[in-house]
Amino acid sequence: MKLNRYEKKIIKGIVESRKGIYETPKRDRLSYKPCKEYDAALSLFMKKLIYAEATNELEFEGPATPDPRFRWFTCKLHKPYATKRELRKLL
Repeated sequence: MKLNRYEKKIIKGIVESRKGIYETPKRDRLSYKPCKEYDAALSLFMKKLIYAEATNELEFEGPATPDPRFRWFTCKLHKPYATKRELRKLL
């Protein structure tokens, strides 16, 4: 499977992390521009190679709390018992 450089960067970040977690750069919600690293995280998630979860700086969201300012993706291994060795094979 051929991966672009942003997808490889995310997989390398997961493999090199001790906990197996990679966070994409935090982005301001107000000035939203296309980001290739975000697109790469979503494409790897759609291919079921990783698990990508959208997160923000607020713990609770609701009508009483202000809108979150920053948003990013937290990327993890897809299966609960997956190994980093499986991801290394893709590089």
